[in-house]
Amino acid sequence: MLCVPLFFIGIWICNETERDLGVHDYGGIVWDEIVAMMLVLAFTPDGWLWWLAAFLLFRFSTPSNRRPSAGSTAASPAASA
Repeated sequence: MLCVPLFFIGIWICNETERDLGVHDYGGIVWDEIVAMMLVLAFTPDGWLWWLAAFLLFRFSTPSNRRPSAGSTAASPAASA
């Protein structure tokens, strides 16, 4: 299954990117969500309606897609430049 090697390659790529940006867990890095969506679609029946339903359920159920609270101080590379 392609998701497994992509997951492990992504760990290395994302760690390098975080180090280069100087930001831990930067919100613009969504590799984990891409690989997770691939895994979800691997077990979804064929057909665009199924794929759309899987995407919508995934999109609105993952905690990383929720907006930060008003008092949140999320760091971004642009803010530190």
